[in-house]
Amino acid sequence: MVVQHKRFLLGLFLLSLTLRLLMFFTFTQHGSNAWIYFDSNQYYTIAKQLCAGNGICMQEGIAQYYRLPGYSLFLAGLLQFFQQNVWYALLVQTIVMSLIPLLCFVLVLSIFPANVMLARLTALGVAVNLGMVLYAGMIATEPLCLIFMLLFFIAYLPVVLGTTFFCHPELVSGSIRINTKLLALSALAGAFLGCASLIRPVGHYVLPLAIALVLLVSALRWRQKLLYSTGLLSGWLAIVSWWLLRNYLLTGAIFFHSLPGLHFLQYTGANIIMQRDGCTYLQARSAILQEWERHNKQAEVIQQKSLNEYERCVVGEALAKQYIKSYPLYALKYSLVQLFKTCVALYSTHILLADTGVWPAYDQNTSWWFKVKRFLVPELAHPWLVVWVYLELLLTMLMAVGLLLFCLSLWSMSGQERMTWLVLALFAGLFIGLTIAYGCARLRMPCEPLLLMAASRGWLWLVSEHTEVHCEEEHG
Repeated sequence: MVVQHKRFLLGLFLLSLTLRLLMFFTFTQHGSNAWIYFDSNQYYTIAKQLCAGNGICMQEGIAQYYRLPGYSLFLAGLLQFFQQNVWYALLVQTIVMSLIPLLCFVLVLSIFPANVMLARLTALGVAVNLGMVLYAGMIATEPLCLIFMLLFFIAYLPVVLGTTFFCHPELVSGSIRINTKLLALSALAGAFLGCASLIRPVGHYVLPLAIALVLLVSALRWRQKLLYSTGLLSGWLAIVSWWLLRNYLLTGAIFFHSLPGLHFLQYTGANIIMQRDGCTYLQARSAILQEWERHNKQAEVIQQKSLNEYERCVVGEALAKQYIKSYPLYALKYSLVQLFKTCVALYSTHILLADTGVWPAYDQNTSWWFKVKRFLVPELAHPWLVVWVYLELLLTMLMAVGLLLFCLSLWSMSGQERMTWLVLALFAGLFIGLTIAYGCARLRMPCEPLLLMAASRGWLWLVSEHTEVHCEEEHG
């Protein structure tokens, strides 16, 4: 099915590659433009330690648990191949990430086999999406995670939604041949999800939702549902088990990473204190981190031993939960703002920050108009970068209108199609919901193709409605 669209796919790849290389050579490769504050340096440090043969650590001899290992392993492989040259490593990464629009084309066709126009429009939207273009050449986990998440969806969604051979009526026979293929496909989907789980802390939240949808939504017989769920879990465990085992052997606990403690404290907890005491973020952050340190020392006295990194994380999570339970309205207000930021934030924010080197002086009195004005009349050290900013504004408006049209088109869809979009919405909602502590545009990337797919469906509905009305007038 995909082979017959090889000309379109070739053109799509060339467009995708051209835009990403243009961004890389004109912006990303210069200075520290490829680096995300705080995050990129840690992933790069781990990659360098891996190249030096010191294992997954930030400092030789001290195991780290704060960051998942997937992206650092990928980056270390590139650095090792190019003799520690970051420029060549990111250039190759940029080329690899140019394949994302092609995967999106395949994904849409696997879900809606008869809607080639939807697949093409979605893929083109992903190809020109500024987030996909910008982060392709950055030291960031999101694009690599997205590749494996798309591969997971391609192997998983058609089975759940009944658009592949595996949901053919022949399944009713329960033959060994069909069951073997079903098990292999489920294990492959689980393996892709496992890879994504080791790159960004989202995959292990996707797994229970994926299994639940297999059991509740798919047209498979119950025996096949259990078989597929088993294969999905087995494939996932085959990829992530070594990391969980490593953490257990070093700390005595099974966990993916130690990020949640500090994450929820310095964002949700600090913001609650800001609202309660009317202080600045820096004051609130300092206060809650000092409180966290006191709790750690108390726990060490009780347990009569020094806490490891994971145990400190658990103490931090408990403290953050105390603040959330004590001030639920403050926490709810802050979380809703972060979810909103994830949904509407612009990727060009990174261009503005990196090019000027100046963080905006926001405070509690900053108006929304002042924030919007930064993008309408951007102050840049290199004025030609405004093209990227305005391009994103235009595409964002088209996407927003498309999503509105999509909502209006729901009434005209069949029950089966509405169910398909409901499943996709559950995954998109999960990805966005995971940003309740900190929201920004790049955290929206796992569900960006799904949003672009819905927006494309909305525009196609408008065109089809207009065409039908025009035809009726002509024949009237």
